[in-house]
Amino acid sequence: MSYESESVQLRNLRDELAETATADSSDTSKVLEKTERAKDFELPDELKDVRLTARKGTEIREECATEGYSGDYVSKKLEDCVEEFRRWFIGYEDRYAVFGEEETGNKKKVPLNNSYSPEYTEFRYAQFSDLERGLKEEYGARLHTALLSLTCSNTDEHGNLLPPVDHMLDLEESYDAVRRALHRALDGYDWEAVAILEPHKSGYTHIHFGVFVDGEVNEETFHPVIDSHLRNCPRAERAAHDYNSFDKSERPISVFHSGRTTSDRTPELENLSAYLSEYLGNYGDSPLEADATTQMFYTVMWALNKQRIRPTQGAQKHMMLEEDESSDSEWDILGIMFEVDGAIFELNEDPGGISTVVIGAPSSSGGVDPPPDDADVASAEGLNTKP
Repeated sequence: MSYESESVQLRNLRDELAETATADSSDTSKVLEKTERAKDFELPDELKDVRLTARKGTEIREECATEGYSGDYVSKKLEDCVEEFRRWFIGYEDRYAVFGEEETGNKKKVPLNNSYSPEYTEFRYAQFSDLERGLKEEYGARLHTALLSLTCSNTDEHGNLLPPVDHMLDLEESYDAVRRALHRALDGYDWEAVAILEPHKSGYTHIHFGVFVDGEVNEETFHPVIDSHLRNCPRAERAAHDYNSFDKSERPISVFHSGRTTSDRTPELENLSAYLSEYLGNYGDSPLEADATTQMFYTVMWALNKQRIRPTQGAQKHMMLEEDESSDSEWDILGIMFEVDGAIFELNEDPGGISTVVIGAPSSSGGVDPPPDDADVASAEGLNTKP
């Protein structure tokens, strides 16, 4: 990924504010405008009293927790947590990582993106395209692709909505068993896979496995994988995973012969990478423009610092885009900056830093992680680490 080089003058925030006192009102109005955007949000009524999590021992971002009556950490209500996510995302606007090259003195200003930004989604789309293109070249006409969908109930035994973090953790109980079942089902084949966590319309999570196989497979090949999910995820229901349903659109397994020529292929099923990219959601749009329940899903991922995309090792190699030629140069990160009306200010705190607490732990026990060092500014949330 390449970035346009430009000269950047770094100034101390206090000095800059002192020099531009007349601009305070304008800057204040911009801050207020962003604050209002963070509040411009409303969940469906049935979710307003639901907490992010009620499960003791769950580690979440500090912003999503508060001290309960007992003195232990409890999670905030879901609506408050979504607002925290929105404020966090808005905090990235006008933020840049600034890099310097010691030999030449050149500086580069790189937009400070994160894993929820439109730019990151576009980057992932390109990676998925590279993955399928590479495997088509490797497997040729033998390439078959499959899409597996795994879900579980989002209500408890009394019909009450579960906290969405607890639901997602329940869903993931089968993840390792499903991976092992996939290995057994495809024993003797060369194959790769990508798992994607994606929201239902309700905002609760389900998992898609995109599988690329060198050789002929069919729906029956993957029946043991679905069965493994049902055995290992207590909230998973057979009715939602009926691979014998007369309605093919309701089956949890779809298999395509993607290695066929275009004339033999159903146009809407032409490539799995496009399907996988659709599940990423906000292609080209800010996550703040998504519907309320999708933003709820983003909040769950953010609060747990979860990776939405999980490729196999071989798939990851195909998804590695060519490095920018300048990446071999000795570029050092100088700091994180923000820009207002063309002026560059030093940001004293890293917006990508993560502090977490454990639900149920005493709030006075030091459960909050210490803030990261300044040198660790690019270690979290998909920050650009190269100029």
